[in-house]
Amino acid sequence: MDPIEFEIELRVKGTSPSEDKILSAEAFGYNGTAQRHRCGSLRSMMLSGARSTLEFNYAHIPVALEATISVRITGGLTGFCGKFIAHTASIKEDVILLDSGEEMVAISHDGAIDFCRSVVALEGNGGVLTVSVHARQSGDENIICAYKHFIPMSVEVAWLLIF
Repeated sequence: MDPIEFEIELRVKGTSPSEDKILSAEAFGYNGTAQRHRCGSLRSMMLSGARSTLEFNYAHIPVALEATISVRITGGLTGFCGKFIAHTASIKEDVILLDSGEEMVAISHDGAIDFCRSVVALEGNGGVLTVSVHARQSGDENIICAYKHFIPMSVEVAWLLIF
């Protein structure tokens, strides 16, 4: 397998695309053949530029599946703050799909939640994906767990084999 070159360009959005400003432009190489002995272990790399430092977390997964996750609220409480998290059995790192902080989770008219990130990669040979939700009412420190505040939702995962 040939080495892969990743190029990252971080921009500050202007009022129009022509007014966007480049904050950071970095590149790094990845040699999958050299990393095959580190399968499934999370690696981290920091790239520092003149105006920013970027952190990249990645893992070498020889047979990978791409999981595209979508969640739809099907009833019950719709005014809540929440954090949606994906986790794989092999990589011990939470992937934040959405963290609304103190803001209410935006829910479309059909109940769909628009995640900041909806794709997670995991091992294709027996990989396990867990999706969890930590929900609470605005201003409340406690996670909603009482039956009367239960939030029924549908979780859909579309799978794609990555070669």
